[in-house]
Amino acid sequence: MQDSFFFPHADGYVERDAALLMLAEKQEGRSRRITVYADKAYDTKNFISTVMEFNVTPHATRKDQGRTSNLDRGTTRQPGYAIRLSRRWLIERDSDG
Repeated sequence: MQDSFFFPHADGYVERDAALLMLAEKQEGRSRRITVYADKAYDTKNFISTVMEFNVTPHATRKDQGRTSNLDRGTTRQPGYAIRLSRRWLIERDSDG
């Protein structure tokens, strides 16, 4: 695999776009489903539908305040989704620097 770098213009979508590029590269030529964990900024129609096309299960924190979540019921009813949300504070605690 070749290392590639790009320096995008910050426009509010760059993190999601970069994540999509990395997931596409990770899943290229693979049939096994993987899971990606993300915060509520990734709960967008485009991101969720695109990662599902890549055979990736999105475990994004749902946007529940004033907006409808783009995560389907098939994802949010899985035991792994609830476990991930209950343990999210452990990850954020370690990354707050």
